[in-house]
Amino acid sequence: EFEQAVRLLFGAPLGAKGRRDARCVCAGAPRLSTLPSDHVLCCRDLRAATTARHDVVVNAVVRAVQEVGVTARWKPRFESGDAMGRVEIPDLEVSGADVCALVDVSVVHSSSVSVSDRIDAAVAERVAAKRAKYDRAVAMAGATDKVAFVVEDHWALSADADSFLNRMARLGSDYTERPVYNVRDRMADVVAIAVQRGNARLVDRVGQLTGRAEL
Repeated sequence: EFEQAVRLLFGAPLGAKGRRDARCVCAGAPRLSTLPSDHVLCCRDLRAATTARHDVVVNAVVRAVQEVGVTARWKPRFESGDAMGRVEIPDLEVSGADVCALVDVSVVHSSSVSVSDRIDAAVAERVAAKRAKYDRAVAMAGATDKVAFVVEDHWALSADADSFLNRMARLGSDYTERPVYNVRDRMADVVAIAVQRGNARLVDRVGQLTGRAEL
């Protein structure tokens, strides 16, 4: 996992190391060794693999907030009480110390055609979409806030995510009696490492989808 994360970070090609016959599942079935290493992070035909990374990052957010004495619950459940249709459920309900927020985690692929050279705008667009998507869930859950925890796949945070970590760090400072900056740095490290681990986990999943045990 560490080796794969480092290879992605530094742009080493996939499908190398004696596995040059590994091919992507997209049009033309190109050899992965001929493509940029981060092709697997943004190929639309490999979207099924992104869940593996998403879950790693969500687990990291859970771990980060639990370390500062705040409760994080996966996929909160609540009754709709009406017939207005399906309610989109965010990833987490975070509660404790005067905070009750619904948090949804998302990763933006910096190498995709729609994002290239405009990562800040792409993150902002994803945040807006997420916040609109969960308006009704927030009202029904009685939450005081909704957080679109959007992170770029090389660790650029959305303003929502940054603000959320800052708030958790202040609560954590009271809980642990450590300086706010110390708690904030720790939380940032946990999530940043998770993004890189998640990238590696995604590649492992791509290996399964392309019929290769390793890439």
